[in-house]
Amino acid sequence: MDRPFEPVHTMTDFYDGPRKGIANYDGSPHLYESHWDDRTQDWEPTYVLTPVDSQVFPLAVEDWEIWLRWQQQAFHDKQTMQETHPALPQDRSRHNELERELSERLVHDPATSFRASGDFRPAGDRFPGRALMVRWSPVQDVVSSTTVKDPGVAKRVGEIRTAFSPAINSKVVGYSTAEVQHDDGTWDAWPDLPIRLELDSGQVISVSWSKFDDLWIATDTLLPFAADGTTFRWVRNSIENLSPVVGGAIRSVMLGQGEMSIEGREIEIWTRLVIETDQGWLEVYNALDENGYDLHNDRPEGNFVPCA
Repeated sequence: MDRPFEPVHTMTDFYDGPRKGIANYDGSPHLYESHWDDRTQDWEPTYVLTPVDSQVFPLAVEDWEIWLRWQQQAFHDKQTMQETHPALPQDRSRHNELERELSERLVHDPATSFRASGDFRPAGDRFPGRALMVRWSPVQDVVSSTTVKDPGVAKRVGEIRTAFSPAINSKVVGYSTAEVQHDDGTWDAWPDLPIRLELDSGQVISVSWSKFDDLWIATDTLLPFAADGTTFRWVRNSIENLSPVVGGAIRSVMLGQGEMSIEGREIEIWTRLVIETDQGWLEVYNALDENGYDLHNDRPEGNFVPCA
């Protein structure tokens, strides 16, 4: 069932559509913002949304009304010059105060932000005093509108979203993978254990695939299974082709469909976790009961469900 249209209160950035501002989500004001993707040379398909508190909201609306007055006199009434943008002389001092305060308080909080697609339309008579309205579709709702038959996918998407939503826009400062010691004293990669992504926020996200399609995610340094009696160690940034992801900011996370067939019959299996950063697409996939890794310069092909 489609969500209802809700009012758009401000639109402080516009390019080929609304890019930033404040709109209602479930009846309460949220900061919305979309980002430009340099690799695809296009806008991201979803917006980042963050609740706006009751003290900041009226300040943002006040600053928006200052801009609307400027727009009316500058473009419609021709009573002021373009150089006065974005405030009339009598509003300049107050605009400067609001701009300083909003630059600190009207920001995205990784702890409460989430992603959704937005369908913006002219408001007409639906919301008097508002030029636009929007209908949001949270990324987790995309599962129900995608050709997904596996009932476990929605639960998995929720787990991924819980772990990664606070990490959106955080930078990957490094990662750790495990090595196991053999009887002869040599060491070898042990992809049965998770990859640990270390973020500039201090957060650690551990990801591990097992069996055919079991995904284990944790936001700590726990292990998915007991490794008693095995000598192993953690090494940092040891996979050469993943080096470019270090320093990259996380933009989005998707769950992708893998490939599996039995006696010529295709089996639906979701075994690809793809983490978009501004330095490439990190893929952690199920390599038959263990992690496999790849880094893509462009968005990988396949069927994906957005998670964060």
